[in-house]
Amino acid sequence: MIFKNFIPVVFLMTRKILFLMTAMLVFGVSITSFANAVSMEDVTHVVYGDELKTMMEFDTNAVIHFTGNPDGLKGFELYDKSKAPHTSNCQSGWGDNEYSVCIFETRNMELGYHEWFDRTTDTWGKFYIYQADQVSANTSNYQEVSDAAKNFKKQIEAKMNEKLKPLQTEIAELKLQLSNADEREVLYQSQIATIKTELTTAQDNAISAQASIEKLSTANASMEQYKKDADNWKAVALEQLKVMAEVLGLF
Repeated sequence: MIFKNFIPVVFLMTRKILFLMTAMLVFGVSITSFANAVSMEDVTHVVYGDELKTMMEFDTNAVIHFTGNPDGLKGFELYDKSKAPHTSNCQSGWGDNEYSVCIFETRNMELGYHEWFDRTTDTWGKFYIYQADQVSANTSNYQEVSDAAKNFKKQIEAKMNEKLKPLQTEIAELKLQLSNADEREVLYQSQIATIKTELTTAQDNAISAQASIEKLSTANASMEQYKKDADNWKAVALEQLKVMAEVLGLF
């Protein structure tokens, strides 16, 4: 009787043990996944669609929250995954309205350039990965470098102003000359208009004088004819008077 009940009991215990082991395995994986997961609080860069094409570099601590654009860059993935193991695939589906939403980490990526592509739009690009501690090492010298750059900028501006000052004076003189030239041109244009008016008046007067001369010439010719006619009539009258005097015996 004990032997008959032993097999079912062992079977049930075995099933429970397997169930518990499976649950522990799943629970363990879940814990590992949750421990390695990142949240929005960890995000260092928020990228939307085509903005990724303008982002040229990230450090090894970058956490990128990427949202695809249905009308632009919908998703992306790295071309050479051997240089970036365990990185996310942010590709979207193939539908027109589909786009990717993912979180992409750079901590497992090799330093240097990495090429990426979007399979749905056939868009390619690349960004540069540099060591995160390079930034922190340089940050301590930022103020010093910034002050030096500002001082250098002031020196350059002073040199430029020194070189430009004579040119600015010359430009001012040229502008004044140009302004005077404009004023002279207006004066010359006024004088030309006056001369044109006077010339037109002179031409009209010349035409009028020519007409008067022609009238005088005609009048002179008439007077000469009248004088000749008068002389002729005078000679005729004198001849008639002479004849009458002879007839009357006055001579």
